[in-house]
Amino acid sequence: VTGFQTCALPICIELRAGVRVVRIDPFARIVQANDGTAVHYDKLILATGSRSFFPPIDGLWADDKTLTPGVFGFRSLDDCASMIDYAAGKSNAVVIGGGLLGLEAARGLQNRGLNVHVVHATSTLMNAQLDDTAGAILRRSVEKIGITVHTEKVTTEVLTDNRALCGIAFSDGTEIVCDMLVI
Repeated sequence: VTGFQTCALPICIELRAGVRVVRIDPFARIVQANDGTAVHYDKLILATGSRSFFPPIDGLWADDKTLTPGVFGFRSLDDCASMIDYAAGKSNAVVIGGGLLGLEAARGLQNRGLNVHVVHATSTLMNAQLDDTAGAILRRSVEKIGITVHTEKVTTEVLTDNRALCGIAFSDGTEIVCDMLVI
C-alpha cells in the first residue's frame, strides 16, 4: 500500500506509507516529501512506527541480521503470528521485560500451554507506570495465575545447543531453561 485517503467532513486523512518527509514548514503548513511532492496540512501526524529494542546479550543474534532461532521481538502483528506458530510444541518460554507488552506476551504464551517466566531488570513490574506498592500487587497477581517472575535480573547470554535455543543466563550466574525467548 503506497497510500490512501479518507475524508469525512470536516476531517481528511492521507496516509503516505513509504514516503519520507524531508522538510516541514510549520508556518506555511507544508510538508515536503522525498518523492518531490508538497502537501498542505491543517494538522500533521507523523507516524514513524516502532522497532523492538534488543539489549546487548551474547548469543542473541545468529548473524548480523537474524535473531537466534526461538528468539522473538514483540511489536507487530507479524511478530505475534510468528510467536504463535513457533510456540506450538514448545514447553518453556521466557519473556524479558516486565512492562505491559511483556506481561501480555507472557499471558498469551501461557494461554497456549507454555510454562512462562518473566524476567525484569528492576524490582517492580511495569515500573514506568506503577509505584513499588502497586507493582507488588501486580506481581502477586501474575504469580497467582502461574507465571514465574524474576526481578532485578540482568540477562547476559542466550544459551544454545547446536544453534537451538536452550536457555538464558544472568549476570549472577543463574540460568533458566527455555525453548522460546521473547524480548
